[in-house]
Amino acid sequence: FGPTAVALQSVAALAGLPLIAHFHGYDAHARSTVDKMREAYRGLGAQAAAIVVVSLGMQRTLEDLGLPPEIIHLARCGVDPE
Repeated sequence: FGPTAVALQSVAALAGLPLIAHFHGYDAHARSTVDKMREAYRGLGAQAAAIVVVSLGMQRTLEDLGLPPEIIHLARCGVDPE
């Protein structure tokens, strides 16, 4: 989740590992969380190798915060009922 990725940023940087964050729910939907994490998410966007989101709404939220669209990848959950 987004807050966990924020907490692990420095560890990934020290270890020289790429950081991939997966936003899955409250972390990019709950207004209170997004408002609280606004600056931290921007910093995450500057460091992360990739950001995975499960909806277009989450993608728009993170892009509106200033995260680079080119690192955001949409991977919807669920199955196609067709």
